[in-house]
Amino acid sequence: MSLSTQQAQKNAQKHDPLQLLPLSSIIEEATVKKVQPGIGLFVDIGIKGVQGFVHISRVADAKVETLSESVGPYKVDSTHRGRVVGYNSLDGIYLVSLEQRILEQPFLQIEDLTIGEVVKGKVDKLLINEAGIGGLLVKLADGITGLVPEMHMADVKFLHPEKKFKEGLSVTARVLSTDLNKRQFRLTLKKALVNSESPVFKSYEDIEPGSQSPGTIISILSNGAVVQFYGSIRGFLPVSEMSESYIQDPSQHFRIGQVVNVHVLNVDPAAARLTVSCKDPSAFGLSQQSALKKLRVGEIVSATVTEKSNDDISVELEHSGLRAILRVGHLTDGSEAKNLSAFKK
Repeated sequence: MSLSTQQAQKNAQKHDPLQLLPLSSIIEEATVKKVQPGIGLFVDIGIKGVQGFVHISRVADAKVETLSESVGPYKVDSTHRGRVVGYNSLDGIYLVSLEQRILEQPFLQIEDLTIGEVVKGKVDKLLINEAGIGGLLVKLADGITGLVPEMHMADVKFLHPEKKFKEGLSVTARVLSTDLNKRQFRLTLKKALVNSESPVFKSYEDIEPGSQSPGTIISILSNGAVVQFYGSIRGFLPVSEMSESYIQDPSQHFRIGQVVNVHVLNVDPAAARLTVSCKDPSAFGLSQQSALKKLRVGEIVSATVTEKSNDDISVELEHSGLRAILRVGHLTDGSEAKNLSAFKK
Protein backbone atom coordinates (compact mmCIF):
# COMPACT_ATOMS: atom_id res chain seq x y z
CA MET A 1 0.00 0.00 0.00
CA SER A 2 1.26 3.47 -0.86
CA LEU A 3 0.15 6.88 0.36
CA SER A 4 -0.22 9.80 -2.02
CA THR A 5 -0.79 13.41 -1.02
CA GLN A 6 -3.96 15.26 -1.95
CA GLN A 7 -3.64 17.25 -5.17
CA ALA A 8 -5.35 20.55 -5.94
CA GLN A 9 -6.56 21.36 -9.44
CA LYS A 10 -6.24 24.60 -11.37
CA ASN A 11 -6.65 25.06 -15.13
CA ALA A 12 -7.05 21.28 -15.50
CA GLN A 13 -3.60 20.71 -13.95
CA LYS A 14 -2.73 19.15 -10.60
CA HIS A 15 -0.68 21.08 -8.06
CA ASP A 16 0.63 20.81 -4.52
CA PRO A 17 -2.10 22.62 -2.54
CA LEU A 18 0.42 24.75 -0.66
CA GLN A 19 1.71 26.11 -3.95
CA LEU A 20 -1.72 27.45 -4.80
CA LEU A 21 -2.63 28.62 -1.31
CA PRO A 22 0.36 28.96 1.06
CA LEU A 23 0.08 29.11 4.82
CA SER A 24 -1.04 32.53 6.13
CA SER A 25 -2.96 33.26 2.92
CA ILE A 26 -6.17 35.26 3.21
CA ILE A 27 -9.30 33.60 1.82
CA GLU A 28 -11.71 36.33 0.76
CA GLU A 29 -14.69 33.98 0.48
CA ALA A 30 -14.88 30.75 2.46
CA THR A 31 -18.30 29.19 1.90
CA VAL A 32 -19.73 26.89 4.57
CA LYS A 33 -20.67 23.51 3.05
CA LYS A 34 -21.16 21.36 6.13
CA VAL A 35 -21.70 22.08 9.81
CA GLN A 36 -20.79 19.79 12.69
CA PRO A 37 -22.56 21.57 15.60
CA GLY A 38 -20.06 20.95 18.39
CA ILE A 39 -16.96 20.57 16.25
CA GLY A 40 -16.66 23.05 13.40
CA LEU A 41 -17.27 23.97 9.78
CA PHE A 42 -16.20 22.43 6.49
CA VAL A 43 -15.74 25.22 3.96
CA ASP A 44 -15.14 25.64 0.24
CA ILE A 45 -12.01 27.77 -0.16
CA GLY A 46 -12.13 28.12 -3.92
CA ILE A 47 -9.61 25.39 -4.77
CA LYS A 48 -10.89 22.33 -6.55
CA GLY A 49 -10.00 19.05 -4.88
CA VAL A 50 -9.17 20.49 -1.45
CA GLN A 51 -11.47 21.78 1.26
CA GLY A 52 -10.98 23.70 4.48
CA PHE A 53 -11.97 23.07 8.07
CA VAL A 54 -12.68 25.70 10.74
CA HIS A 55 -12.59 24.35 14.27
CA ILE A 56 -15.29 25.78 16.54
CA SER A 57 -12.58 27.49 18.60
CA ARG A 58 -11.48 29.41 15.48
CA VAL A 59 -14.89 30.54 14.26
CA ALA A 60 -14.78 33.88 16.12
CA ASP A 61 -12.71 35.84 18.63
CA ALA A 62 -15.40 35.27 21.27
CA LYS A 63 -16.30 31.76 22.41
CA VAL A 64 -18.93 30.02 20.26
CA GLU A 65 -20.84 27.32 22.12
CA THR A 66 -22.56 25.62 19.17
CA LEU A 67 -23.12 25.86 15.42
CA SER A 68 -26.24 25.35 13.31
CA GLU A 69 -26.71 24.26 9.71
CA SER A 70 -29.89 26.32 9.19
CA VAL A 71 -29.69 29.41 11.39
CA GLY A 72 -27.10 31.87 12.64
CA PRO A 73 -24.10 33.52 11.00
CA TYR A 74 -22.34 30.22 10.23
CA LYS A 75 -25.17 28.30 8.55
CA VAL A 76 -24.66 26.33 5.32
CA ASP A 77 -23.89 28.53 2.26
CA SER A 78 -22.88 31.51 4.41
CA THR A 79 -19.59 33.11 3.31
CA HIS A 80 -16.78 34.44 5.49
CA ARG A 81 -13.34 35.94 5.25
CA GLY A 82 -10.73 33.49 6.56
CA ARG A 83 -7.03 32.77 6.82
CA VAL A 84 -5.02 29.61 6.36
CA VAL A 85 -3.37 28.63 9.66
CA GLY A 86 -2.30 25.09 8.78
CA TYR A 87 -2.51 22.18 6.38
CA ASN A 88 -3.09 18.51 7.18
CA SER A 89 -1.33 16.66 4.36
CA LEU A 90 -2.57 13.25 5.55
CA ASP A 91 -6.23 14.26 5.25
CA GLY A 92 -5.59 16.78 2.47
CA ILE A 93 -7.43 19.58 4.24
CA TYR A 94 -6.65 23.21 5.05
CA LEU A 95 -7.02 24.44 8.63
CA VAL A 96 -8.73 27.81 8.51
CA SER A 97 -9.47 30.56 11.04
CA LEU A 98 -12.30 33.10 10.82
CA GLU A 99 -11.08 34.99 13.90
CA GLN A 100 -10.73 38.72 13.31
CA ARG A 101 -7.56 38.90 15.39
CA ILE A 102 -5.95 36.27 13.14
CA LEU A 103 -7.07 38.11 10.01
CA GLU A 104 -5.54 41.32 11.31
CA GLN A 105 -2.30 39.76 12.59
CA PRO A 106 0.53 40.86 10.27
CA PHE A 107 2.51 37.62 10.59
CA LEU A 108 1.58 34.07 11.54
CA GLN A 109 4.97 32.47 10.89
CA ILE A 110 8.57 33.49 10.24
CA GLU A 111 8.11 32.62 6.56
CA ASP A 112 5.75 35.61 6.31
CA LEU A 113 8.65 37.99 7.00
CA THR A 114 10.52 39.57 4.11
CA ILE A 115 14.17 40.47 4.63
CA GLY A 116 14.50 44.23 4.50
CA GLU A 117 10.86 45.08 5.23
CA VAL A 118 9.88 47.62 7.88
CA VAL A 119 7.79 46.17 10.73
CA LYS A 120 6.09 47.33 13.91
CA GLY A 121 6.54 45.60 17.25
CA LYS A 122 6.91 45.95 21.00
CA VAL A 123 9.90 45.36 23.26
CA ASP A 124 9.24 42.00 24.88
CA LYS A 125 12.41 41.54 26.92
CA LEU A 126 15.81 43.08 27.59
CA LEU A 127 18.68 40.61 27.35
CA ILE A 128 21.21 41.02 30.13
CA ASN A 129 24.84 39.91 29.96
CA GLU A 130 28.01 40.65 31.94
CA ALA A 131 28.48 43.97 30.14
CA GLY A 132 24.90 45.10 30.66
CA ILE A 133 22.17 45.09 28.00
CA GLY A 134 23.17 42.61 25.29
CA GLY A 135 20.17 43.07 23.02
CA LEU A 136 16.40 43.10 22.85
CA LEU A 137 13.61 40.69 22.02
CA VAL A 138 10.91 42.42 20.00
CA LYS A 139 7.48 40.86 19.53
CA LEU A 140 5.86 41.45 16.14
CA ALA A 141 2.84 39.18 16.69
CA ASP A 142 1.76 36.17 18.75
CA GLY A 143 4.57 33.61 18.48
CA ILE A 144 6.70 35.91 16.29
CA THR A 145 9.53 37.41 18.36
CA GLY A 146 12.90 38.49 16.94
CA LEU A 147 16.31 39.51 18.25
CA VAL A 148 17.72 43.01 18.06
CA PRO A 149 21.50 42.58 18.61
CA GLU A 150 23.17 45.16 20.83
CA MET A 151 24.89 46.62 17.78
CA HIS A 152 21.51 47.34 16.18
CA MET A 153 19.66 48.86 19.14
CA ALA A 154 20.38 52.41 17.94
CA ASP A 155 22.60 54.50 15.67
CA VAL A 156 24.67 55.50 18.69
CA LYS A 157 25.50 53.48 21.77
CA PHE A 158 23.44 54.40 24.82
CA LEU A 159 25.11 54.58 28.22
CA HIS A 160 21.90 53.40 29.87
CA PRO A 161 19.80 51.56 27.25
CA GLU A 162 17.52 50.18 29.97
CA LYS A 163 16.14 53.71 30.41
CA LYS A 164 15.29 53.93 26.72
CA PHE A 165 13.93 50.45 26.06
CA LYS A 166 11.18 49.61 28.50
CA GLU A 167 9.25 46.37 28.11
CA GLY A 168 6.09 47.09 26.12
CA LEU A 169 7.66 50.03 24.25
CA SER A 170 6.37 50.27 20.65
CA VAL A 171 9.19 50.30 18.09
CA THR A 172 9.64 50.43 14.34
CA ALA A 173 12.26 47.99 13.03
CA ARG A 174 13.58 46.50 9.82
CA VAL A 175 14.16 42.78 9.25
CA LEU A 176 17.91 42.10 8.97
CA SER A 177 17.85 38.34 8.37
CA THR A 178 15.84 35.17 8.89
CA ASP A 179 16.92 31.62 9.70
CA LEU A 180 14.03 29.30 8.87
CA ASN A 181 15.86 26.20 10.10
CA LYS A 182 16.40 27.67 13.56
CA ARG A 183 13.07 29.56 13.46
CA GLN A 184 14.88 32.80 14.29
CA PHE A 185 15.16 36.27 12.82
CA ARG A 186 17.10 39.45 13.54
CA LEU A 187 15.94 43.06 13.49
CA THR A 188 17.55 46.49 13.50
CA LEU A 189 16.32 49.64 15.23
CA LYS A 190 18.96 51.87 13.65
CA LYS A 191 17.08 54.81 12.15
CA ALA A 192 19.74 55.14 9.45
CA LEU A 193 18.63 51.70 8.21
CA VAL A 194 14.94 51.74 9.15
CA ASN A 195 14.27 55.09 7.45
CA SER A 196 16.45 54.49 4.41
CA GLU A 197 14.76 54.54 1.01
CA SER A 198 17.78 53.02 -0.74
CA PRO A 199 17.61 49.55 -2.34
CA VAL A 200 17.96 46.67 0.12
CA PHE A 201 21.04 44.54 -0.59
CA LYS A 202 19.85 40.99 0.16
CA SER A 203 21.05 39.05 -2.91
CA TYR A 204 24.38 39.33 -4.72
CA GLU A 205 22.58 38.60 -7.99
CA ASP A 206 20.41 41.72 -7.65
CA ILE A 207 23.23 44.13 -6.78
CA GLU A 208 24.59 46.27 -9.62
CA PRO A 209 27.79 48.37 -9.79
CA GLY A 210 27.02 51.97 -8.93
CA SER A 211 24.00 51.18 -6.76
CA GLN A 212 23.94 52.72 -3.30
CA SER A 213 22.77 51.47 0.10
CA PRO A 214 23.61 51.89 3.79
CA GLY A 215 25.38 49.06 5.60
CA THR A 216 26.76 48.36 9.07
CA ILE A 217 30.48 47.96 9.78
CA ILE A 218 31.01 44.66 11.59
CA SER A 219 34.80 44.34 11.35
CA ILE A 220 37.68 46.79 10.95
CA LEU A 221 40.93 45.61 9.38
CA SER A 222 44.21 47.32 8.62
CA ASN A 223 43.35 47.39 4.90
CA GLY A 224 39.65 48.25 5.16
CA ALA A 225 36.41 47.15 6.77
CA VAL A 226 33.68 44.52 6.38
CA VAL A 227 30.20 45.94 5.87
CA GLN A 228 27.07 43.88 6.63
CA PHE A 229 23.90 44.50 4.65
CA TYR A 230 20.84 42.20 4.79
CA GLY A 231 20.63 38.43 5.00
CA SER A 232 24.12 37.03 4.43
CA ILE A 233 25.30 39.87 2.18
CA ARG A 234 28.63 41.38 3.15
CA GLY A 235 30.90 43.77 1.31
CA PHE A 236 34.52 44.82 1.63
CA LEU A 237 35.31 48.50 2.00
CA PRO A 238 39.00 49.03 1.06
CA VAL A 239 40.90 51.66 3.02
CA SER A 240 41.53 53.50 -0.26
CA GLU A 241 37.74 53.84 -0.71
CA MET A 242 36.93 55.02 2.81
CA SER A 243 37.44 58.69 2.08
CA GLU A 244 38.70 61.16 -0.51
CA SER A 245 41.40 61.94 2.08
CA TYR A 246 44.24 59.60 2.95
CA ILE A 247 43.48 57.21 5.83
CA GLN A 248 46.31 55.31 7.45
CA ASP A 249 44.45 53.57 10.27
CA PRO A 250 40.74 52.81 9.60
CA SER A 251 40.08 52.22 13.31
CA GLN A 252 40.83 55.89 13.97
CA HIS A 253 38.01 57.00 11.67
CA PHE A 254 35.40 54.23 11.83
CA ARG A 255 33.85 52.07 14.55
CA ILE A 256 32.14 48.70 14.67
CA GLY A 257 28.37 49.17 14.49
CA GLN A 258 28.65 52.38 12.48
CA VAL A 259 26.29 52.75 9.52
CA VAL A 260 28.03 53.89 6.34
CA ASN A 261 26.44 54.91 3.05
CA VAL A 262 28.29 53.16 0.27
CA HIS A 263 28.07 52.58 -3.46
CA VAL A 264 29.08 49.40 -5.24
CA LEU A 265 32.39 49.26 -7.09
CA ASN A 266 32.08 45.66 -8.27
CA VAL A 267 30.19 42.49 -7.44
CA ASP A 268 30.84 38.83 -8.20
CA PRO A 269 27.68 36.81 -7.43
CA ALA A 270 29.34 33.46 -8.17
CA ALA A 271 32.06 34.13 -5.59
CA ALA A 272 29.68 35.97 -3.21
CA ARG A 273 32.10 38.91 -3.30
CA LEU A 274 31.22 42.59 -3.10
CA THR A 275 33.46 45.67 -3.01
CA VAL A 276 32.05 49.03 -1.95
CA SER A 277 33.16 52.63 -1.55
CA CYS A 278 32.36 55.52 0.78
CA LYS A 279 33.68 58.11 -1.64
CA ASP A 280 31.21 60.64 -2.94
CA PRO A 281 29.76 59.14 -6.13
CA SER A 282 28.85 62.63 -7.35
CA ALA A 283 32.59 63.14 -7.85
CA PHE A 284 32.29 60.46 -10.50
CA GLY A 285 32.44 62.62 -13.64
CA LEU A 286 30.06 62.43 -16.60
CA SER A 287 32.83 61.07 -18.81
CA GLN A 288 33.50 58.27 -16.29
CA GLN A 289 29.80 57.48 -15.99
CA SER A 290 29.62 57.20 -19.76
CA ALA A 291 32.74 55.01 -19.83
CA LEU A 292 31.28 52.69 -17.19
CA LYS A 293 28.10 52.21 -19.22
CA LYS A 294 30.15 51.33 -22.31
CA LEU A 295 32.35 48.84 -20.44
CA ARG A 296 31.47 45.22 -21.23
CA VAL A 297 32.16 42.00 -19.34
CA GLY A 298 35.02 40.16 -21.06
CA GLU A 299 36.42 43.28 -22.70
CA ILE A 300 40.25 43.56 -22.73
CA VAL A 301 41.53 46.79 -21.17
CA SER A 302 44.82 48.40 -20.14
CA ALA A 303 45.31 49.78 -16.65
CA THR A 304 47.85 51.33 -14.31
CA VAL A 305 48.45 49.98 -10.81
CA THR A 306 47.59 52.58 -8.16
CA GLU A 307 47.70 50.56 -4.92
CA LYS A 308 48.45 47.08 -3.59
CA SER A 309 47.04 45.29 -0.56
CA ASN A 310 47.50 41.76 0.81
CA ASP A 311 44.85 40.26 -1.44
CA ASP A 312 44.36 42.50 -4.44
CA ILE A 313 45.61 45.34 -6.61
CA SER A 314 43.83 48.64 -7.26
CA VAL A 315 44.13 49.84 -10.84
CA GLU A 316 42.99 52.76 -12.97
CA LEU A 317 41.85 52.02 -16.50
CA GLU A 318 43.59 53.98 -19.26
CA HIS A 319 41.63 56.69 -21.10
CA SER A 320 38.54 56.42 -18.84
CA GLY A 321 39.97 56.97 -15.36
CA LEU A 322 37.75 54.21 -13.99
CA ARG A 323 39.05 52.41 -10.91
CA ALA A 324 38.92 48.64 -10.49
CA ILE A 325 40.08 45.83 -8.20
CA LEU A 326 42.29 43.05 -9.58
CA ARG A 327 42.39 39.93 -7.42
CA VAL A 328 45.67 38.07 -6.98
CA GLY A 329 44.13 34.90 -8.36
CA HIS A 330 43.46 36.63 -11.69
CA LEU A 331 46.97 37.96 -12.30
CA THR A 332 48.06 35.06 -14.53
CA ASP A 333 46.73 31.90 -16.16
CA GLY A 334 49.16 29.88 -14.09
CA SER A 335 49.35 28.41 -10.63
CA GLU A 336 48.99 30.17 -7.29
CA ALA A 337 52.79 30.41 -7.11
CA LYS A 338 52.89 32.24 -10.47
CA ASN A 339 50.18 34.61 -9.31
CA LEU A 340 52.11 35.42 -6.12
CA SER A 341 55.29 35.91 -8.13
CA ALA A 342 53.53 38.36 -10.43
CA PHE A 343 52.00 40.11 -7.44
CA LYS A 344 55.45 40.81 -5.92
CA LYS A 345 56.78 42.47 -9.04
